[in-house]
Amino acid sequence: GIFPEGTRSKRTEGPFILPGKTGVARIASSVPDVPVIPVGHRGTREKMAPLTDKLPKLWKKATFNFGQPITWLEWLADDSGGGHSAHSLAELAKLSEAEIRAQHSRLCRKFTDQLMCSLVALGAP
Repeated sequence: GIFPEGTRSKRTEGPFILPGKTGVARIASSVPDVPVIPVGHRGTREKMAPLTDKLPKLWKKATFNFGQPITWLEWLADDSGGGHSAHSLAELAKLSEAEIRAQHSRLCRKFTDQLMCSLVALGAP
């Protein structure tokens, strides 16, 4: 599986989670049957604050929450995800290469934005 968890932010005030980059979506689309399982962290800033801590505070507690797994194909067919049927995917395949790339980029952005919302819901600060 693929376990995206966001990026450590150097911000000193919340929200700490940064806008997502589309790399996870691009990987997921290239292996469409592999599950993507979002992971939300809570307490990692207290364990090792960016910019100030050189060593982790091993006595501090951190929790990790795992979201529901979803594959690219499941997301693509879901109405609240990609919203594509087998017919609409067949129609996409008829587009020019440039149009297919543009549609793929749009879908990757939407997947990433929804994934980032999942991370926040799982406890990412």
